[in-house]
Amino acid sequence: MLTADVVPVLPATKDLWTHDPFGGEYDGTYIWGRGSSDDKSGLIGIMYVTPRQPLAIEELMAGPQSNSY
Repeated sequence: MLTADVVPVLPATKDLWTHDPFGGEYDGTYIWGRGSSDDKSGLIGIMYVTPRQPLAIEELMAGPQSNSY
């Protein structure tokens, strides 16, 4: 599953965070803050492949071009 949404930090809830959500604080083991563990590589992969997908589908629909395999 891939989501690319952003859940806002409301001013009323900012004090409920253990670490500053916008601080990017490193405690020697972890980086704490919003986006510190985001994995947008899946989204980038989808964005990279999508423009090429119609060509790939057309090639697949065309079938084998030779009997060499």
